[in-house]
Amino acid sequence: MTAWQIVYYGQPCGMPRMRTRRTKFGVLHYVPPKAPGTLFRNAIRLKAVEKEKLVGPVALRIECSFSMPTSWSKAKKQKHLGEPHTQKPDGDNVAKAVMDGLTAAGVWPDDAVVWCLEIRKIWSVQGFCTITAVDSGRMIDETDTDEKPEAQVEDKRGGIRQSVLESPDRRKSANRGSNRDSGNPNPWAGDDERAGTEDPDNQEK
Repeated sequence: MTAWQIVYYGQPCGMPRMRTRRTKFGVLHYVPPKAPGTLFRNAIRLKAVEKEKLVGPVALRIECSFSMPTSWSKAKKQKHLGEPHTQKPDGDNVAKAVMDGLTAAGVWPDDAVVWCLEIRKIWSVQGFCTITAVDSGRMIDETDTDEKPEAQVEDKRGGIRQSVLESPDRRKSANRGSNRDSGNPNPWAGDDERAGTEDPDNQEK
């Protein structure tokens, strides 16, 4: 089994739409080279170009953290920190940019080998994107990765400090249905991570 993880520091972007232009040679279809989504795709390609090749089938997880607007108040930022991001760009467009970048890097023969795709968008102080890939047809549970995302978080005084965030590969993916039914805010959490919320009397029994 091959597994690796890359972290892109910056605001994740969706893949831009194809543009059409008439030239003397005919109709030309192209992607704007300076569009944010194109630059994001190229950055992912550079990050993954030296990674170990994946034969497939591949399970791919994309976790996007979007920086909150500077115009938001401190109270609004604290309220939205870690909450789901439900604005543009769309998750499928971000996944398209990531997968096109990985294809251009040559990590797999074609992105058709991806049989399992997970994407998550949340609010954060600093924008970054964590990409985890596992081949041999296995689900992403716990993988040995070489990078951990670091992000800026606000302390109680409103300042900024560096913090190492928990990598998505450390979060259990087992029993997801029971996690959602129990109202657990973390859909990646496993039963062992929820053990601290159980009744201590029941634990003693």
